[in-house]
Amino acid sequence: MSSRALHIYDLASASSSLPQQTTSSPPDTAVPITLDPWQRRESSLKFMTRAIACMPNDAGYASSSIEGRVAVEWFDPSPESQARKYAFKCHRQANEQGVDVV
Repeated sequence: MSSRALHIYDLASASSSLPQQTTSSPPDTAVPITLDPWQRRESSLKFMTRAIACMPNDAGYASSSIEGRVAVEWFDPSPESQARKYAFKCHRQANEQGVDVV
């Protein structure tokens, strides 16, 4: 089984900390930048992650696995917020056209 590590980056603060490159400098002089994750977590899903999507209000994210489970988690690391996370299994059902509906 592969690693279940999730690295969460705050893109707003990351873009402000990046050095601005001028158009006159050649592209081969670019200096590699090390960017540390804002949070490091272990996925609550047992199998490989298939997709991740952020909530519209940027309060958390939903991730899905190849098994068909979906986990909903919040970015706030407080115990109260982490107690709200949950996971559920999607059950596929074929409709009249033979298309799987989740």
